[in-house]
Amino acid sequence: MREEIENQKETKTGAGRKVLIVFGLLFLAIGVFLAAFAGSFQLMIESAEAAQMDEASLESENEELREEVQLLQDQVDILEGELEKYKGTAKKAKPAATAASTATAESTATAKPTATAKPTATATVTDEATTIFE
Repeated sequence: MREEIENQKETKTGAGRKVLIVFGLLFLAIGVFLAAFAGSFQLMIESAEAAQMDEASLESENEELREEVQLLQDQVDILEGELEKYKGTAKKAKPAATAASTATAESTATAKPTATAKPTATATVTDEATTIFE
C-alpha cells in the first residue's frame, strides 16, 4: 500500500512538472515576442524622430543658405553699381584724353597720343577698382 501511494505521488509530481515546464516555455515565448515588439516599436519611433530632426536641420540650413545668397546678391548689386560709376568715369576721362591727343596731333602733324593722358585715366580706374576689392 505504501508503494502505491508513492507511485501516485510520483505520477502527480511528474505531471505537475510537465505543466510548470509548459507554462514556463509559454511565458518565455510571450516574453520574447513582447521584447521583439518593443524593440521594433522603439526603432520605428527613433527613425521617425530622426527624420523630423533631419527635416528641421535641412530647413534651417536652407534658410541660412538663402540669407547668404541674399547677402551675396546685395554685394553683387553694390559692386555692379560701383563698376558702372567707374565705367562712366573712364568714359568721361577717355574723351578728354582723345581731345588732348587730337590737339597734339594737330600741332605736330603726327597722330601719336600723349603718354600722360591715357595712362592717367587708366591709373585712376585701376586705383579705384583696387579700392573696391579691398
